[in-house]
Amino acid sequence: MEAIVFEKQQGSLCALHCLNSLLQGQYFSPIDLAQIAKKLDDQEREQMAEGGENSQEYMHFLEQPSSNMDERGYFSIQVITNALGVWNLDIIPFSSQHPKAKEAQENPLQQTAYICNMKEHWFTIRKIGFQWFNLNSLLSGPELISDTYLSLFIIQLLQEGYSIFIIIGNLPPSDADQLLKIHPAVQPVKPTLESAAPLTASSSEDQMDPSLQQVIETTREYAEKDDPSLQRALAMSLKDKEEALLQTALELSMQGDKAEDNCLGTEDTTPDLEVHHTWGMPQSLHSQQPQTQKPSKQPISIDELRQKRLNYLSKTNCLQNNAADSSVTNMENESESVKENGENGENGEELSEEEMLQKAIYMSMKAAEPM
Repeated sequence: MEAIVFEKQQGSLCALHCLNSLLQGQYFSPIDLAQIAKKLDDQEREQMAEGGENSQEYMHFLEQPSSNMDERGYFSIQVITNALGVWNLDIIPFSSQHPKAKEAQENPLQQTAYICNMKEHWFTIRKIGFQWFNLNSLLSGPELISDTYLSLFIIQLLQEGYSIFIIIGNLPPSDADQLLKIHPAVQPVKPTLESAAPLTASSSEDQMDPSLQQVIETTREYAEKDDPSLQRALAMSLKDKEEALLQTALELSMQGDKAEDNCLGTEDTTPDLEVHHTWGMPQSLHSQQPQTQKPSKQPISIDELRQKRLNYLSKTNCLQNNAADSSVTNMENESESVKENGENGENGEELSEEEMLQKAIYMSMKAAEPM
């Protein structure tokens, strides 16, 4: 594999590396491709001048940079096509309806070479001897591709967004081609990717406005690492949301408790026990508080409210029971007194009718008095 001409990436000269790897020789230099690009620029300028050198279109064209090359070493597809024309070679898109493209789509092994492009990166895939090689200048060396893998590799490149072109014509003979026909290459270890492809995004970013570039860099910093202030703001926002949700849940719970009391018929209608939702205490107690006293910041829970209601109801029931027991006891005592008086009357002197009537009236009035 040492006989294979392989050029590693230098700057943005991938188009140059692609051509020399395809032709298997250092047939082109940056100066050669720059001259081809300049020739294409002159032809385009002459075509634009046909509409008048004083026209706005022509003046605008002169203000624009070259579309065929730039100072970094990038060359357009037109430059590559003209360079291949020197060797009577042509290119056609792999996905086109050209008969050669149809053949390549059915069986990529029938062709001799392909060149691939995505954005500003070019590289060659070609047959040397009876074997296929990936001559991407971003790799550490040539990559041997099996016949079975070639079709899958082309499909993968198409899915990644690469444009693939088929080389039409006879490639110049090379020493590597002759040698590998006799001694096929064996590659136990695959080459590694040594550098990243120069992308259009990076080149345009170098030429963008400094303020805009600073905004992009700031955005990248926020994306690459956690910003403490941003994290604090997010935490505070989440805390506020949690408190709002908790408050809503408490209000709904209290409303549910009221509905439950209404259904059971145990709702306390006493004004003194009306719950003051703001401070979580009975309204009567709240009205007795001094105006300067601040209410408690901790609201009474639902369980505490229920317990207070139960305590009040128990106390009320107890008082009612005691009053009833006292009334019954008094009635019994009066009954005993009447009985004793009756007995005494029987044993002593007989009461007159007037005295008996007064006694009855007195007992009736006594019984009618409230306890």
